[in-house]
Amino acid sequence: MYIERDVYDEVVQGVSDEAKKIKVGSGLDADNQMGPLISSEQHDKVLGTCPRVLTLAPARRPAAVGRASAGYFVEPTAAD
Repeated sequence: MYIERDVYDEVVQGVSDEAKKIKVGSGLDADNQMGPLISSEQHDKVLGTCPRVLTLAPARRPAAVGRASAGYFVEPTAAD
């Protein structure tokens, strides 16, 4: 996405705020907007597509939980 410099911070903050509102959980729960990935391989692939995201400060880094019993979740993340 290309953003004009004078509104950059505002747009990035808005996208980040909206990403935080996405409800993550079981794909069987109709209240959730985003379910887990299908496998540990897919989980690793998704996290591997953007290695820079993993170098972000902990407050901006996605929570990536990979326990098979709970599912392979990656929190929605906005990175600039």
